[in-house]
Amino acid sequence: MATVCVNQNDFFTDGNGRLVIKKGCGIQGSVDGIRVNTQAWPFDCDINATNAQGVYCDADGEIYSDAKHFPLSKSISDEIQTGIPGSTPYTSPILTLDATNPSNCRTMFTSVILANFTTLFVPNGSFPKVIMDVDIDTGLFTPYEMWDHDISDQGGIFDEHDSRWSEKTFLMQIDPGQTRTVRLRMRVTNLAANTTTIAAMQNEIRIIGGTA
Repeated sequence: MATVCVNQNDFFTDGNGRLVIKKGCGIQGSVDGIRVNTQAWPFDCDINATNAQGVYCDADGEIYSDAKHFPLSKSISDEIQTGIPGSTPYTSPILTLDATNPSNCRTMFTSVILANFTTLFVPNGSFPKVIMDVDIDTGLFTPYEMWDHDISDQGGIFDEHDSRWSEKTFLMQIDPGQTRTVRLRMRVTNLAANTTTIAAMQNEIRIIGGTA
């Protein structure tokens, strides 16, 4: 049996003249005694120093555990574009996706996956190059050369089709409460005299991560 030592400063008299023990942060009293106001442990593992973390007291005397963790998974893609009018050079519409860290306490770490599917009709004598323009919350695009198809010096008369899926992945940190914006734009240029026709194109942005 445990022994609890108290002094006169640990008591006060309530409105009915009863002597009441002062309750500290997270403490409640009942006919069963004085105890910490806790909830049921919701995990399969044991409650111990290895599995559990600290508790904290707010200004109202309520106790809380460590700051919550939040996951993040969101994406956006445009409709696949077919029969795009005109030919190279071509610039796609800008695809935009915002990501907000809902935690006011923890930093969020995410992976940004940028994807593109493009089908080109490449006439003999063409040299198209597919470029991904990326802006991760800077307001400026950075170009990345994804692939090309060089038949600029082909001796025959054959034309070709080329369909490719390409991706780039970036790491993005989101501070507590912060919103960051990712923008994606595709371009198809031509390095030879004959132009290239874009037969189909689709772009996608995916953001996956969580708070640390």
